[in-house]
Amino acid sequence: MLNGTRYGDRRVTVGEDVSRATVMGPAGLPLRGCSDALQRWGYGRRRHVRSIGAAAIGVRPRRVRCRGCETTDVLLPAALQPRRADVTEVIGTILARKAAGTGYRRIAAALSR
Repeated sequence: MLNGTRYGDRRVTVGEDVSRATVMGPAGLPLRGCSDALQRWGYGRRRHVRSIGAAAIGVRPRRVRCRGCETTDVLLPAALQPRRADVTEVIGTILARKAAGTGYRRIAAALSR
């Protein structure tokens, strides 16, 4: 199964094997000038994200580096969004409740925020 994560105007698509990850730019075009493979390159910064009905979860995403051009990217699972303190499930719940007409204070109270 492929997961896509947006960060700025980059899109990283990862399968089960990190070395087969591809980095895409706007409009789905390859971002890198080289076509070399990605390799594991440590981890990104540890951060805490909030889930529904749970305390903060510690996450340390994998970092990869292109062997050809030596640029690095952080790979986020589909459950996380860049620069967001809540998991994707919480963000979807908030959007659904707002679309149903619930105010932001009631949404925040329902999610203990």
